[in-house]
Amino acid sequence: MIPLWQQILIKFGIIPPPLTWEPEYEQVYISFTWPDGSKVQYPMDPHEQVTADTAEHLRAIYDPQGRVVEHPILGEGGPEVGPTLRFLMWPNGILILASALAKAWDQYPLDPIQADLAVKKVIAGSGAA
Repeated sequence: MIPLWQQILIKFGIIPPPLTWEPEYEQVYISFTWPDGSKVQYPMDPHEQVTADTAEHLRAIYDPQGRVVEHPILGEGGPEVGPTLRFLMWPNGILILASALAKAWDQYPLDPIQADLAVKKVIAGSGAA
């Protein structure tokens, strides 16, 4: 059963923060080729890349008019192709790393209201909203 406060938000077209959701992450690696031709692969912070589902979930709640975009860590083009990171792009063009929002949510895993406020502070601090 949906709690009353969530029902009220839904009636006004607001998607309430889920009560039992937690962000999911995936490990990404960055590779470099040394001058001798050997390749080295390094794992990035395991909380640096959220799954596509997590990014979409965050977009649906906090940026319903925006979209999820991916950008390569090493930039566009170039001799090396690195992994991509997922960002939420607001209608005003501001990008926020999806994992930054997920990490803010993770600060309060048992309190979705505080988790929601933490995410909104990151968004406000970026100038996106």
